[in-house]
Amino acid sequence: MRLQLDAAARVLESSSHPRSLVASASKEASRGLDEVRRIIDDLRPPVLDDCGLATAVATLATHFNTASLTVACSISPCLPNCPPQPRRPRTASRQRP
Repeated sequence: MRLQLDAAARVLESSSHPRSLVASASKEASRGLDEVRRIIDDLRPPVLDDCGLATAVATLATHFNTASLTVACSISPCLPNCPPQPRRPRTASRQRP
């Protein structure tokens, strides 16, 4: 969709109101896609596959640190040793009418 919006913006007059609306819609589409990707990564962060559960939890805990709050994470070394599940590759699909 963003590519189509960008193409539409290119054919409109450079200083026209419709072009600015299309360009704005393109930026919003891009932000929406970035947000969807962030949500997907939050559901199963890459650090989980790369480093394991303990490191993934410790990394997540640091995201809650602020100037007034420090989050400490202590993980028992006795966690069961489960093999990591393979990460599914991201795919983009397009549905055509």
